[in-house]
Amino acid sequence: MMTRIQFLRSLVGVGASVVGAVALVGCKDDDGSSLADAGTTPEIDAAVPRIDAPGALPDAPAMSTCAGTIATIGTNHGHSITVTAADITAGVDKTYDIKGGSAHPHSVVISAAMFTMLKAGMSIMVASTVGGGHTHSVMVTCS
Repeated sequence: MMTRIQFLRSLVGVGASVVGAVALVGCKDDDGSSLADAGTTPEIDAAVPRIDAPGALPDAPAMSTCAGTIATIGTNHGHSITVTAADITAGVDKTYDIKGGSAHPHSVVISAAMFTMLKAGMSIMVASTVGGGHTHSVMVTCS
């Protein structure tokens, strides 16, 4: 629970410095001493409703629903990958075989952090393992 002095100080922190400073200086306790005096602790008035501080704001984008993905494999010659909505929902590291119709294998790993990015509507880019003397870049986007 936030006290009056904490509330007034929070106003100063969010841009109401002039109003907050005037209100802070103008607040007096029942005995006439200023609440701004160092070391004073005002009595709590049970009749005055208290205002709680706002909760923490999220620092990550809101999760979206990802019904499926679109995957693009750079310099592709028959490779394929399918990243399902269930894979994204599970959100755990997963290795995909992208050999598809190609004569040689490759695999890619999509990490839990990458699945979180997909949930947030972002695209991810990952490099395949070496196969046939080369690698491929794989881009996956939530659709």
